[in-house]
Formats: sequence, C-alpha cells, structure tokens
Amino acid sequence: MEKYRNKDLPVEERVEDLLDRMTFEEKIDQITCLVTIADDIPEFENYIPNGIGNVGAFTVADTVEPIVEYADKLQKYLVNHTRLGIPALIHCEASAGAQFTEADVFPSAIAQASTFDTEVVGEMTDIIRKQMYYVGFRQALSPVVDITRDPRWGRITETYGEDAALTSAMASAFVKGIQGDELKEGVLATAKHFAGHGITEGGLNMGRNIVSERDMREIHCKPFQCAITEAGLKSVMNSYCSVNGEPVVGSKKMLTDILRGEMGFQGFVVSDYLSLDRLVDPFAVAENFEEAGIRAIQAGLDVEYPRSKGFSYKMKESIESGRLSMDIIDQAVRRVLTQKFELGLFENPYPDLEKLKKYLSADQYKLYKLIFNRFMASQMADCQQDTVSVTVYAGDYRFKASGYTVTFDGFTVLYEEATDEKEKKETSLPPLEQGQVLKLKELKSEQKFTQPPARYTEATLIKALEENGIGRPSTYAPIITTIIDRGYVERDQKKLKPTLLGRAVDGLMLEQFPHIVDVDFSAEMEKNLDKVESGKADWHKTVDDFYQGFAASLEQAEKNMEGKKVKVPDEPSSEVCDLCGRPMVIKVGKYGKFLACSGFPECRGTKRLVKDTGGICPKCGKGRMLERKSSKGRIYYGCERYPDCDFMTWDMPVPTKCPKCGSTMFRKGSKLYCAKEGCGYEMPVPKKD
Repeated sequence: MEKYRNKDLPVEERVEDLLDRMTFEEKIDQITCLVTIADDIPEFENYIPNGIGNVGAFTVADTVEPIVEYADKLQKYLVNHTRLGIPALIHCEASAGAQFTEADVFPSAIAQASTFDTEVVGEMTDIIRKQMYYVGFRQALSPVVDITRDPRWGRITETYGEDAALTSAMASAFVKGIQGDELKEGVLATAKHFAGHGITEGGLNMGRNIVSERDMREIHCKPFQCAITEAGLKSVMNSYCSVNGEPVVGSKKMLTDILRGEMGFQGFVVSDYLSLDRLVDPFAVAENFEEAGIRAIQAGLDVEYPRSKGFSYKMKESIESGRLSMDIIDQAVRRVLTQKFELGLFENPYPDLEKLKKYLSADQYKLYKLIFNRFMASQMADCQQDTVSVTVYAGDYRFKASGYTVTFDGFTVLYEEATDEKEKKETSLPPLEQGQVLKLKELKSEQKFTQPPARYTEATLIKALEENGIGRPSTYAPIITTIIDRGYVERDQKKLKPTLLGRAVDGLMLEQFPHIVDVDFSAEMEKNLDKVESGKADWHKTVDDFYQGFAASLEQAEKNMEGKKVKVPDEPSSEVCDLCGRPMVIKVGKYGKFLACSGFPECRGTKRLVKDTGGICPKCGKGRMLERKSSKGRIYYGCERYPDCDFMTWDMPVPTKCPKCGSTMFRKGSKLYCAKEGCGYEMPVPKKD
C-alpha cells in the first residue's frame, strides 16, 4: 500500500508521499477548480482527465437525488479512474443554508446577527454541516465576515453588520458549528472576504478602499483573527478590492505577511470567483493571465476559482525560465492536500442519500422562525405601556403598589424574553380613583433584601467598556479572551465570575499602580492614541509622557514587592486526601488549579481537579463522566476510567435519563440525545416553567 493511502500514518507523512508521486500537471489540477452548469451530469473524463482539486457545486435539479448522484459519480471517477485517485473538495455557499435543492434556508447573516445569540448560530450551522456532509459537499464558502459601515454597499445583508466584536463572535460560532468537533465529520469553513471588502470607496462593490493600517488590523482583520484563533478556521477567500492601491488577490503583504505571518493562519487561501482576472482588467497590474497567476501564487493565493486561467499548465514555462519557483507551487498543493487528508476524504468522499434525508425535515423551521422573529423584532417600534403608581394610606402607614397596562405591543408581538406569567398578572392593578376608600381583603408580609449588582456577562461588560470609552469594537473580544485565558475570571453559565487569582492580581495592581488601573486613565489613553492615528499628536511624545510616570511607578513597585509573594487564597473542597485523610483544598499552580492536602507541607498529597457532572459513561456503564479541558483550553467530557475506557464527547451530560434505556443523556444545541450504542433516542430540551 502507498503511504498516502494509509490512514494510520500522520497527515504530514501522507502529504509528502503523495506530493512526491505527482506530475506537474497533477499538481496544477489540485490548485484549480471545475464548475459545470448543465441539466445532465457530464462525462467527467472529458473535462478532467488528470483529476481536479476543487469543484463548484452548481447543479440544475428539482430534487436532491440528482445532486447526490452528481457528487457520487464525480468522486467515483476521481478515485477509481485517475492515476492517483485523489478525491475533489466540493464547495457551495452556505451563510444562510447550503445552496442545493431541498436544503434548509435560514434568515440572512444580518438577521442572524440581530439575535446576538451565538448558540442559535451554532444550532443553525450544525444543521448546515450535516446536510452538506451527507450530500458530499465538504467546503462552505462562508461565513462573510466583512465589516460594513456604508449603507450604499449592496451586500450588507450577507454580513453580520458594522461591529467588529459582534462579527467576531458570530464568525467564531459559525466556523465552530460547520467544521464540527471532529473535522472528519465536518465541513471546511471559508471566511471571506479578506480583508476590508465591506468599506470600498463610494459603497461600490469590488472597488478600492483607503484604510489606515490600524483600522485594517484592529477592525477588518479581527473577525478573521477570532475565527483563526478561537475556531481553527481552515480556509480564507480573498477580497475583490484593492487596499491602498494594491489588489488583495496579488498582495503578498495581505495574504502572507499579515494573514499568515501576523495572524498565524495555517489553512489555504482561495480566490473569489474571477478575482484573479481583475489583475489584468481593471487593475492593470498584470499584462496577461499567466503573469496574473504568477503574481497571485507568489503573493500567497493557493487555489484559483472558478476555472484554470492564471493557474495553468503554462506555469511550467515560468518554472523553466526561473520566473517562478516549484517550491511555491508545491506549498500551495501541500496546503490543499493537508485539508483533504484532515477531512478524511481519502477514506470516504461519497455522499449518503439515506442519511441526508433524515436531516431534510420540517423540524428546522422552528429555528428559522426564531431567527426571523428576532430580526423582525429588532426593526419594530418599542412596546408602549401606561404605568400606574398607587399610595394607600392606612392610619400612620403607607402602602405602595405599581402596575402597567400595554397600550401598544410593538416588537413584543413577535419576540419577548421569557417572563413568569404569574408575576406578569400581578403587575396589573384594578381601576382606581383618587380618594377611593379600599377594603382590606388580605395582608401578606414579605421580607426582601437588597441584591448586589449583577455580575457582568460578556455583553454587559462590552457595554460598560463602551460607555466608559475604553477599547474599541475590534479590541472588546481580545479583552474578554485575555481575562478568561489568564484565569482572572471564569464563566459561570453566561456570567463572568472573578476567580481568587483575579481578585489577588486586581488588589495588587490597585495597590501598586492606582493611577493606571483606573477607568479614566484607560479612556484618556484611548483618546491620545486616536490623536496619534489621525496625525494630531506625535507618538514619541505620547509614549514618553506615559512612560516617564510609569517607569517611576514600576521602580517603586519593585521595591515594595521585594521579598514578598502574592498568595492566592485556597478554596475548600469536598475531597479527602488519600494519604492522610485530611480535607483537600483547591490551589492555583503554574498549570492551573489542582487539589492539594490541607496538611501541606506535612503531607504532600495532590490530585487532578476534575468536575463530576453526575453522569455515567454510556460506553462502559461504570465510570463517572468528568469535565476536562483540552490542550487548547476547550471543555470536553470523558470517562474517569480512561485509558481503559476512551469515551469522550464535547456535548454536556444532563441529569435527564434516557427513558428508553436509562443511560445518561447529553445536550447538543436544542436537543437531548442518548449516546449509548444501539439506543439512538432523541428528544427536544424541556422548556423551563
């Protein structure tokens, strides 16, 4: 067996083995594309005798069956009738549903953004992922993460709007949902259009844009950065436009220096349809398509869509003449093959009509309606109410009551946050007149306590930052990510809860740097940096003014802290030390939290800190399901008997037991399911009373 066909070998080894076997023409075919638009399925050997790397799925069909047949026939031809048997990566648009007959259609991206709900986007993309996976389409040319602030631009509905923080959150949720927890069962996401596509001059699509270096990185690149860092984005599509005079499709600065060098992107870059042609006309920076292809691939473009025009067999002449290095072509091919191996295409590139039919159902309409109603509600007028306050006098005592009646429903006709119906009824008062004598029917006493301010959620924290002039839309997401990653706060459901480490660090910083750890200081510094960016202040003087005072404070803090250690208080736990029987406490170490004996240093007993979810492993039926963290900090759930039992899942165990077999159930989106082999029971998440 050839090494590249051995699924047990590392991906890198399989890629290099296959690359060494490929002819020049076979390599070029892997970085080009085929698009066919016809009533009948073509004879592929007439179009792609040596194979093809990418296929645009534009089939004409009234039902899904011919589309499945198209994908099946294509892959069987490539696998069984080409020399190396390399399957194709089939793509389609998917920002509001996969674009093939019978697939579900959801509201547009701007409507999705109006929900401010990444979980809803996650549920939607999970549906899209399954439908695309089983139809055999393994690359989505979505999401559109352009930041748009010009209402004249005609593609606003494809985007998540003007806010970089919201777009970043939505982009990350979309990519996570469509690529899935395991890429072999996922679909590659392709974020587009990198970058600045939504701010072209005059609102003209595919025009030029003039944007500062800071705005490009902090606003327009941020959603891409979030999708790369937080969701493992695998593919990027270039913008049609030019940035400060340079077409993006041929820009080494954009596609290599910034995207790969600064942002750490590891996937492959595809051209927007016909964008490579634009290097010849209208940009006129290449004399012909051959020159355009050389410029684009040297800049960092890996694949040309929708057909071979710049990336062609003629590139061989450029290699022989020394104008183009074979290493550059090999790099592009290597990136494409890597994703094909990671997707598991060499093991199973085929569609599955029977399984696809299970996910083409009317049940998805509920999710569509939820997104649609929230979007429509965001465009509607406010609810109007008449509020009545009453003071009742009884001797020396005064009793107050208030209530309201709705005079205009407004957006609540379509969408209203969950309310307690009983509480809602109690807010209405009967008709009353001033001076009216009331009869006492019943007197109830109820003690109430002043509640502390609610903890911040991500949304309310961003609102507070915005109100105080701290940060910018492009920096809100990194601020929240930093305080979570460093362990200063932790998520408690949707709330951000300070940790003991966070409190200790906050106290230390307030003590040593009171003038810097201050809302007014941060807001003023933002204003000063804005002046620098607009050319109204010199950056040398701005930095010098800050650093003179900061250097003195830092020197004094070092003196104050000399010989001192910051101790993070221990948290009590219910665990008992196996060595001495003393209670164990939760400590914070270099690698995070762990359990240690409270009798330290007399006893040095320690344990890994794991959270028991209360569920039992559905595979072995013995071990407890524990909450763990991956090397990238993502929470997953595994059996405590590992490695004897290797069951793991990204889905959270729930208290509800399977009514069919009694096993622990798991939650994925809006449904609960049983993971025990052979059971397959599913049910919707019960609604709260």
